[in-house]
Amino acid sequence: PGDLKDAMWIHARECKRVATSLKNPNFRYAADRIFGMDSKTEGQIYQINQAYLTARAAVYDDVYPPRPEILNDIEKGSHDVPPGEPDVAQHEQANTNTLLTDGVTLHDGALTHEILDDQFAKARASNEALDRSPKSNPFSHDLAGVCERSIKRDLASGKIDEKTADSRRMSLKLFSFLTSVQLVTEVEQHHLAIFIKAMKTLPKNFNRSIHDRRKTLASVLAEARLLPDDKLGRDPGTMNRHLETVGALISYARVQERIPVDPDIDTSQLRVIETKRARYKRESFQRDEVVTLFRHHIWHGCKNETRRQEHGNLVLKDGLFWVPLIVHYTGARLEEIAGIPASAVMEHGKDWGFDIRPHEERRLKNLQSERLLPVHEHLIELGLIEHRDRIIAGNEEFLFPELRPKSSKLPFHKAMKYNWDKARFMQLGAAAEGLTMHSMRHYVNITLKGNKAVEKSVRLDILGHAAVDLNEEVYTAGASFGEKLEAINSIPRAF
Repeated sequence: PGDLKDAMWIHARECKRVATSLKNPNFRYAADRIFGMDSKTEGQIYQINQAYLTARAAVYDDVYPPRPEILNDIEKGSHDVPPGEPDVAQHEQANTNTLLTDGVTLHDGALTHEILDDQFAKARASNEALDRSPKSNPFSHDLAGVCERSIKRDLASGKIDEKTADSRRMSLKLFSFLTSVQLVTEVEQHHLAIFIKAMKTLPKNFNRSIHDRRKTLASVLAEARLLPDDKLGRDPGTMNRHLETVGALISYARVQERIPVDPDIDTSQLRVIETKRARYKRESFQRDEVVTLFRHHIWHGCKNETRRQEHGNLVLKDGLFWVPLIVHYTGARLEEIAGIPASAVMEHGKDWGFDIRPHEERRLKNLQSERLLPVHEHLIELGLIEHRDRIIAGNEEFLFPELRPKSSKLPFHKAMKYNWDKARFMQLGAAAEGLTMHSMRHYVNITLKGNKAVEKSVRLDILGHAAVDLNEEVYTAGASFGEKLEAINSIPRAF
């Protein structure tokens, strides 16, 4: 065990050295001396790394003389396929019996997300007919093709939007990456178990960098071994969501496309147990923290448009100013407010309301998320209606046009994230670590729940939650605008 531990430590260290070789000045100097240029081709980088590893191996041979019994064992097992690695012979055999989507080819070596991106892009570009007889014109078996066909069907029927489609692709690519399975007909129960175990060992920040797209599973796991435990894994909800997506695709392949998949696959047996009750998953702001937060310069005077964290005389009433305040006074979800159209701030008699509805660039969580939320009197005093009028007069579609993302894949609140995060930590210090904009939603829920004059049904309507009891949900009329306005105006002022 001691020798194995040492060998694994050395292997992980050397993998990291090779993966970051060009960041090392000695590597760069050697490469410049040999090739005489600053820009290196992949082949030249490979040669430099190969020379380095050869030299290092020679040093280790001197320090740790080769042990014949270990070398013999390695030679005997050299033809075995390690767990989680692709079986080339299996793929070669599968290629002769398997239908593949036009343009898609199975990869025999170690998979990367870059390779999987290419597979899914080609499957997406395929223009095959979806409504056909699986008996006379069977569907292809590659995971990329099955996934893309399911997405095309659901997009056409309005069941999902592009963001949900991208989420489905991400789950299936991750499954292929961690299990090396590329055909839906190859998926067995143990592959799903491997999938769950592997997700627990991945670095938490994996796939956030474009460079991660080129890494193999072996290199990712080598890097993971150098990280502390708190930097690894996924939360149970995320792992279960990925698992359910894979299970749903297998069911789709079996039922909709009549592909001969394993009928005994059961994802319910592999669900990861939640370690926290739902109420403890996210923290809530406390009243004193809310007061401290809204003392920040953003709401009382900053230096200028680009220096929002410094004291000054400028109160810039943009998305960064309004969105946290509106969430504080409504308990709405962050994206519901960050992406709200200007026309959705509408008159209701003598009062005003936020008409929360889905639109082409922003979906809602569920049906009960559609609701009319009264505007708190403090927001009106601060000039929200005047802001709305200026935006409409300028022919802008959204209430906070500067938050509109350049890509449909990005959320509206992305543009304010940096300054929002910085303001939280500046005001609250270490206490801000577990507090997000969603924590403000929890604060509103707790505040309304503590107000005995606010009925439960009114609170649920404000938050966009369905009633727990079926009788309440189906047979009880929704809260009136006046009831919701009274409840919302009871929320203490931020400043």
